[in-house]
Amino acid sequence: MNARILAAGAALLAGLAASSAARADVLRLENGRSMHGTVDRGFVDEKALRIQLFSTGGTVKVRWEHLIAEDRDRWQVDLGLRESEEAKELKVDAHRLLFVTGAQVVVGKVLNPEALEGPATGDVRVLVKGRELRYPKGQIARAEPVRVDLVLVYTPRQAYEEKRDQIAPNNGPGHFDLAEYARLVGAYDEGKEHYLRAKEDEIWKDTAQGRLVESRLATLEVLLQNRSLQNDLDGVRALLIDARNQKDFGKAGRIYLEAREEAFRIMTEVKDPKVQKEFKIPDLAQRIEVERRKFFQNRLPVHMYATVRNLMYAKVKEQKVKDFPPGITAQEKAALTMKGTFEGARQYASRGVTEDLWNSVLKEVGAQEKLDELKALGEKDPAKLTDADRARGLRLASMEKTLKAELLDFWANRNKNSFMVTNYGYGTFVVTGSTLKLTRKPPAQGGGGGNRGGGGGKAGSARPVDEVKTPDQWWEEANSKEKQDWLLSWYAERGGLFEAFRTWDEPCDSCGGLGYKKISVAATGEEEAERCKVCNGAKVLRKVKWR
Repeated sequence: MNARILAAGAALLAGLAASSAARADVLRLENGRSMHGTVDRGFVDEKALRIQLFSTGGTVKVRWEHLIAEDRDRWQVDLGLRESEEAKELKVDAHRLLFVTGAQVVVGKVLNPEALEGPATGDVRVLVKGRELRYPKGQIARAEPVRVDLVLVYTPRQAYEEKRDQIAPNNGPGHFDLAEYARLVGAYDEGKEHYLRAKEDEIWKDTAQGRLVESRLATLEVLLQNRSLQNDLDGVRALLIDARNQKDFGKAGRIYLEAREEAFRIMTEVKDPKVQKEFKIPDLAQRIEVERRKFFQNRLPVHMYATVRNLMYAKVKEQKVKDFPPGITAQEKAALTMKGTFEGARQYASRGVTEDLWNSVLKEVGAQEKLDELKALGEKDPAKLTDADRARGLRLASMEKTLKAELLDFWANRNKNSFMVTNYGYGTFVVTGSTLKLTRKPPAQGGGGGNRGGGGGKAGSARPVDEVKTPDQWWEEANSKEKQDWLLSWYAERGGLFEAFRTWDEPCDSCGGLGYKKISVAATGEEEAERCKVCNGAKVLRKVKWR
């Protein structure tokens, strides 16, 4: 993708964002005042919303309890913090089936719930996206009741038929209600039929509700004439459902990206404002943005913790380089010399891990793989690269270009309920230093066979002071978990990405916080002090709580 295409794509996304964001909004407060400005629809927080004021140009947060109930409910629905009544109506009771293998999860409506308590040889019948599937009871480990999107269980026709049997309409209001539901679930032909049946009620059709029928029929005609568009939108909604139920972080992120890209395609191709309104295309695009933000704000912290741990673990498993390749530069040799050493790992935790961390996340949830596929196709067989492929490449390249900035924003506004606690362990002395000074007493006159440190020294001379272990010596002796935790603690405190909100010292368990241990001298019975081999005289183990 060249720079011109990237710039055009960036402008496209900016224009789409501006079309939904640059609105005049009014917030009514409990104290009777009003605030005029533009609500930030990209900011989703359970405690407040954010609005840029027209009066000052400044941005302020308004806590939800300060809004009147009507505005609070409306904005919480709009920002995806709660479900609308329409969304609730499009959910049904179902089950999540977990299997004994642990590798499979099925969501659907159990048609014979008694089979869940029956013999292991019996079959459990489950309705999944309109198809009846059968599973041996013995393969199911657990069945959890859940409330799920209607499309995970029924086809539009099936949903309509179930509601029809419940309502059994025999007058204008009944047929109208059933037609409204049919239109809502996508059973448009059936909805049209019941609107027409409702019109046959001569008394009802002159009521306020009855007079809505003609406009509803006009809407249905628009929907019926754009069935392919409806199929495309249903595909986007299916992607959203898939993303919500996806456990794998990277796959969920890529599904949201696919849904977003497809929604942008539809918005650019469908120019008719009436069609956009009837199919609620801007609302769907906004829903994707809201759900995607919530996903990253909630799931990004845990994934970042796991990724940085993996990067640190890979660093501590590095081996020292013994044989250097011929012809390398002095700079390359210096870099290789640092591998497998304490200082090399410490420098990585200080400067290199942040870039690797973000690159890893970008690769998992970004579009680069798809862009590489399109590029390879264009280089191998340009004739196979269609205009639609090029347009998709433009959209994906634009999204990829802005992804890092978006992730940084999601990270800054992340859910901060979870935290990690790590410690420097026996390497605490590297951070705190070791101020303990120990000098051995001189040996007894004439020396003693039981004296520590040699016994053959000159009478009256002091034995050597025990030495402080060096960081490299500790690194060589420590196990992988100890080294990994040391690097994580160092990075949490100094890396600048995570927030270290508490650091404290606990007495070394081995020496009780003294930094030394008393030892008995066999020949004289006198006691001497020996540096604690666990804390290396630091006296404490330092811990860090971070998020």
